[in-house]
Amino acid sequence: MLSFLGPALIIPLGEPLMNVVDTVCLGQWAGTAELAAMGPATILFAFAQYVFQALQISTVTLISEDLRLGQRLDAQRTLACALTLAVAAGTVVALLLELFAEPIIAATGANPALSAAACAYIRVRAVAQPAVLATMVLQAALLAQQDSATPAVATALAVTVSLIGNIVAVGVLGMGIIGAAATTVATQLVAAGALAWLAATREGRLRPALTVPLRADLLSFARTMGPLAITYICKNTCYLVLQTAAAGLDTLRLAAHQAVFSYWNLLAFTTAPLEQISLAFIPAAAPGWRRRETITFILRLGALVGVTAGLLAAALPLGAPQLLTRDAAVWPHMAAVAPLALGAMLLTAADVASTGALLAVRDLRYVAQAFVVTLCGLAAFMGSQPSPRTLENIWHGCIFFFGARLVQSGSRLAWLWRQGRLDAAAPGEDSGGEGGEGGEEGEEGEGKGGDAAAAAAEGDGVPPAGDGDGRARRRRGGAAAGSPDPSGGQLELSP
Repeated sequence: MLSFLGPALIIPLGEPLMNVVDTVCLGQWAGTAELAAMGPATILFAFAQYVFQALQISTVTLISEDLRLGQRLDAQRTLACALTLAVAAGTVVALLLELFAEPIIAATGANPALSAAACAYIRVRAVAQPAVLATMVLQAALLAQQDSATPAVATALAVTVSLIGNIVAVGVLGMGIIGAAATTVATQLVAAGALAWLAATREGRLRPALTVPLRADLLSFARTMGPLAITYICKNTCYLVLQTAAAGLDTLRLAAHQAVFSYWNLLAFTTAPLEQISLAFIPAAAPGWRRRETITFILRLGALVGVTAGLLAAALPLGAPQLLTRDAAVWPHMAAVAPLALGAMLLTAADVASTGALLAVRDLRYVAQAFVVTLCGLAAFMGSQPSPRTLENIWHGCIFFFGARLVQSGSRLAWLWRQGRLDAAAPGEDSGGEGGEGGEEGEEGEGKGGDAAAAAAEGDGVPPAGDGDGRARRRRGGAAAGSPDPSGGQLELSP
């Protein structure tokens, strides 16, 4: 697990690292106004990208399931369908951002003086949206194969290109916010291309391909993505509420928020592997003490990550704000919210670990409901803040958001633990004893039966649609798997 964690820590840092590089380069070589203009622009890209996390998590879940059962042909088709959906969705998002940049920026409540620069940044960056979503799916497929090294290499390459490109475009050529956007586009295209090439050439990996999804394929994704879509739409709408409120700040405070939040967001992504580890290892652990031990390890790891990242989040705005921006007038505002950034990070890490465990045991309905409650609560909290809002008000909202999430996810996980629901095998799950010996033997038999299919998958690319259709009826339709559970034999618990 730890060998998986090391490279996995790098993967989710790619996008926030590129935002930090943009922020630092603009803060050093452009100006406070262009730095502030990045704030409302990055709101939109964060929402447009991470609302599709449901597709990414669904891809991890479905491919992991296919491979665990030795059904490599099904896993190959799942990847091809997911890639097609990602490219199609990315194209739609790019067109919407290109056509409606001005009204979308106006809807965030951003200072009109920043609108022109923000729209220019949006129109350049929008070009890469299909590549961004395709990268998310390719990362998910490799993580489902318990390969975190390949996407980590692609991420490291992309960040290197971003750093060099920004130094040249913003620092040397003086292109300002347009140079930062163009560099980000080039970086995202390099990341997608490198990841596709590495996945296609490394032995034993599922190969990237495109195929037209059939109705059965779409239903397979829909059954997993339904609650997840609600979860991630609500989650990202919460961020949208916070960042839209920040967009109404004056230029100095918005620049301070952009500097601190970009850095904080980068550190917050170090908690993402907690969710990935949960999805990869908790379902694979035998029900009983092994599963409890795995969950306990992930929760302790979450506490460690939260303390470390939180201290780092507070240290830079307090001790070295000049690394993020040269404008000394911005520094006091950055220092004022540093303690709040620390508190928000501690709550974030604890919640990500708890929510990851709930997702791993397919408690999807509760997670979705919890985010609906959180969104309503946050909207009420921010609506009650005095007008005009201060920078501290925005970070109080962050504390409320992450605190509400943790109260719900932590209490739910504790309830499942006390009820023994984490110890029992889910309906349809192998039950060969606590050590999992019977299940392992059964899986080994299926794996042997799937060797020929694996060889065929390597030679033929996308498997025939008929097999995927049978897979959907057999395993993801619930009833065909011998269980009324529509998630295909995993736990689905009512609140």
